[in-house]
Amino acid sequence: MDAIFSGKRCRHPRLGLIRYADRQGSQTQHIVGANMETVRKSLERVVANITQLSEDKSSINTYDIHPRIDELFTDDLAAFVEARKAIAFQYVLQTYADIMSSFAAAERYLNRCWSASADGYVDEVHAYLDRAAAQFRESQEKIKNLE
Repeated sequence: MDAIFSGKRCRHPRLGLIRYADRQGSQTQHIVGANMETVRKSLERVVANITQLSEDKSSINTYDIHPRIDELFTDDLAAFVEARKAIAFQYVLQTYADIMSSFAAAERYLNRCWSASADGYVDEVHAYLDRAAAQFRESQEKIKNLE
């Protein structure tokens, strides 16, 4: 009995399935590898930007912080979130949970900083910016420890 795989006839259906699975597996590994690189690079930029913003916070008007947050973090946070499933795929679910726990905390602190900036609460802006920076650095350290 002939089977059809990728538009080609194959006399040995099991062999065709194995070839198909190997091809799919190598494509998946390539995608996971690329996504892990996106995770690392985007988080690296986030940590660099939040470290700089935290160092400069005293010289920036409180109301100017939230536009800076939008400018500096939106793209990299979105890229990280889009690629984050690669962590669970390449490692174990517990590793994913550990990294995402600190990342989610950092994101919440950054959102609170944004809101405090929009409302003009300078002390809260500074406090939540520092907390977000610490949590993003923790996430980055956890990812570095995977290597």
